[in-house]
Amino acid sequence: MNTLPSTPNINANAHVNTDFKINNPVMWVGISAIGGLLIWKMYKKYADGAEQRNLQKALDQTTQVDGSKLTINQAEAAIIAQKLFAAMDGMGTDENTIMHLLIDTPRTNDDLKLIVKTFGIKEYGTFGTPWWGSGTPSDLTMWLTYELSGSNLQKLKNRFAQAGIVF
Repeated sequence: MNTLPSTPNINANAHVNTDFKINNPVMWVGISAIGGLLIWKMYKKYADGAEQRNLQKALDQTTQVDGSKLTINQAEAAIIAQKLFAAMDGMGTDENTIMHLLIDTPRTNDDLKLIVKTFGIKEYGTFGTPWWGSGTPSDLTMWLTYELSGSNLQKLKNRFAQAGIVF
């Protein structure tokens, strides 16, 4: 018959501290700071979203498109808007693509208005998903102002003015 080896006598009355109390002021300050940061981030996200929604409404109201004068459809405008975003997003600007898409592609003023409306409001100046802030909600005209200069910017301003779009 197998028996277990004998063990030394262990004190069964050993004291285990179960009285965990958070009474350290530094800990409370840390918890409060983290809570405050989270509340601020939620408010900031809500406020930025409200600003972006208001800008989108204003863009929709000021950019009226006459569907009978369009030579492109909504899907084509979405593709052009995505290509414009890709040409300006991140480091560097593909000015040739921008000029081709906004000068050569739209055949009518309403085509250009549809592209601007489809581009919508996007945050300018963000890198990935920002944690410590966000970009500036901007429409296509503001993106172009940030990204272009010189003769290319002037050509686009003239083209947008011809279409009745405030630049």
